[in-house]
Amino acid sequence: PASMGLQNLQSEPMRLTAEAERLNDELDTLVMDNFRVFVENLTCSGVLRGEDKKLRDYSSDLGDDLQQLLDLCGSFRDRVNQYITAHKRNRKTLKHNMQLVELLEIPQLVDACSRNGFHDEALELALFVNGLERKHIFASEVRDHSDGTPRQSGGNSVVQSIVNDVHTTLSDLRRQLLVRLSVESSLPKLLQVLSALRKLDGILADRQLSLERQNGFYTPSLTDQQAEEVRAGLMRRIETSLQMSFLEARGVWVESMLQGVQDEATGTYSTATHQSDSTTLGPYGRGIEILEVYRSSWFAVVTQFNALFGSADGGEVSPSSLLSRWIESQLNSLVKELEVILKDIDEGQSVRSLLEQSFLFASRMSEVGCDFRSHILPVFESAVVCRVEDIWRKGLDIFKQMVVTEKYAVDGNADELPREQVIPLYLRQDTEDSSASDNAGADSDSHPPPQGLIGFPPLAYLMNTHLVGLNFLRDCPLASVEGRVREALDLLLSDTCKFLVSVSDDIRRSGRKYISADSSSSGLLTADSMDRLYAEAITKDLIQHSLWCFQSVYTNVTLPSKSGATPPLDPSLLKISEHCRRIFEKADLVKASQAIPSKKPVLAVPSTSDVAKTEELSSEKNSVKQENANKLVSKESGEDKNMESESRESRHDLTDSNVI
Repeated sequence: PASMGLQNLQSEPMRLTAEAERLNDELDTLVMDNFRVFVENLTCSGVLRGEDKKLRDYSSDLGDDLQQLLDLCGSFRDRVNQYITAHKRNRKTLKHNMQLVELLEIPQLVDACSRNGFHDEALELALFVNGLERKHIFASEVRDHSDGTPRQSGGNSVVQSIVNDVHTTLSDLRRQLLVRLSVESSLPKLLQVLSALRKLDGILADRQLSLERQNGFYTPSLTDQQAEEVRAGLMRRIETSLQMSFLEARGVWVESMLQGVQDEATGTYSTATHQSDSTTLGPYGRGIEILEVYRSSWFAVVTQFNALFGSADGGEVSPSSLLSRWIESQLNSLVKELEVILKDIDEGQSVRSLLEQSFLFASRMSEVGCDFRSHILPVFESAVVCRVEDIWRKGLDIFKQMVVTEKYAVDGNADELPREQVIPLYLRQDTEDSSASDNAGADSDSHPPPQGLIGFPPLAYLMNTHLVGLNFLRDCPLASVEGRVREALDLLLSDTCKFLVSVSDDIRRSGRKYISADSSSSGLLTADSMDRLYAEAITKDLIQHSLWCFQSVYTNVTLPSKSGATPPLDPSLLKISEHCRRIFEKADLVKASQAIPSKKPVLAVPSTSDVAKTEELSSEKNSVKQENANKLVSKESGEDKNMESESRESRHDLTDSNVI
């Protein structure tokens, strides 16, 4: 450029410009000549950019698909691992198939052993199952680190199912063993059953302690001594429960024996012989059988309980206390049975025999510390008092009916309607018949009531009811009920006197028809009207003889005879007589200084049909009493017959003293 010179240097820009214009013209010409190539290049570039974008999209989709494929491959790998694990487990199960079958058959085997009486084998299997539970469930429980909850494997659920089935069978086994205690068994058999129950309770106690420890009921940080104390306390409760279960089972045995007596008493159908037993026990026979059942069963239970638990001191409650409670409950049942039976017994001799048998039973039980005579005596006292009061009250009601209506309703048989008999207020006595009856009464060993009551049939009937009640009391003369019976007799006589005072006007009007026409002018009706005659007969004859009979029951004083001197009445009985006489004195039916008239007014004799009906009523009642007595004697044992005959020989006979 230095050699170009100044002239060339100045003209160089112009040349360069011209050259640039020439080149632009050439370029324009070239472009114009080749514009299609440029258009094609531009189109090709756009196509390439589009394809490049598609390629990027395909690459992105391929990356996503590869990630999904990776996840699927991981899941496939997990499933394959599970299949491999299950296959290994199945191969292992197949390898130990026999052992697993034996484990699964344990519940059925325990059930078969318990049903066939192989209790020791069943308990050994239960002990083995408890070991399986501790080894495969309690020891293998782990906790998940994520949520802290326990989880178990599938095999543990099978073991748990076996454990549940076995312990359900053990519950049935315990019930079966308790049922064996409720039947008649010997002491060795009972000892065998109790041994099995103790082993069973020990197994159940160990499992309960394991469950409590697993569930955190007490801290596992207990020392061995503390754990042993906990187990000892549980075993004491179990021992007490076992003793109570034994007594309850033996109570069921006693009830079954009593049910047999009830079936025999009612003559139920026997399925063993397929025949109906028509022979039934009466109330007395049923009472003797029940006392014998209680005597034999109580002695057996007390002896067995003392032999099995007498020396045991591992219970929370002493065995003697449990036995006392059981005896008390059984005694309540015996008292209820006696209360029901005594209500159905009509003979005092039978009541006394039952009382003697009960006291003999109580004295025998006193040898083992179970004397219950103080509990039995009130039952017989109430029965005797209630029976006597019932007899007297029914007699008083019928007496009132006779006095008011002069009739007596006689109950017919099942196929007959009730009928009524006429009972007159007065019957005239012939002098010869009266003296003959007096001589017969004086010569006999018995002491009949005053024969003057025969002239007053209602009073004669009332006297009979008094004697029936006193005969019942004489056969069973309990000294402890003397005061209660005396009060009942006082109330009865007072009610009789008050009733007679209340109906004295009616008796006076009804008695006028019995006065003969030829004696109406003698004034006897005014002096000795019928109400006054009844008051005199009650005061002088009925009350005095009733009180003498009552006094003879509890004392050695003999009844007054026709020729003998009259022994004095007891002061308490004398007060009763005076009280009744004052009732009549206030009503002006009896005078304080009035004596029994030596000569009776001449009264009209009722019709022959009335007398015949009265005698027919008396014969029917006496025949019914004789039939009942024969039935009772036929059922009693020879020993009871001898005892009754000796008693009758040593006592004054009141039964033959019936007026009607």
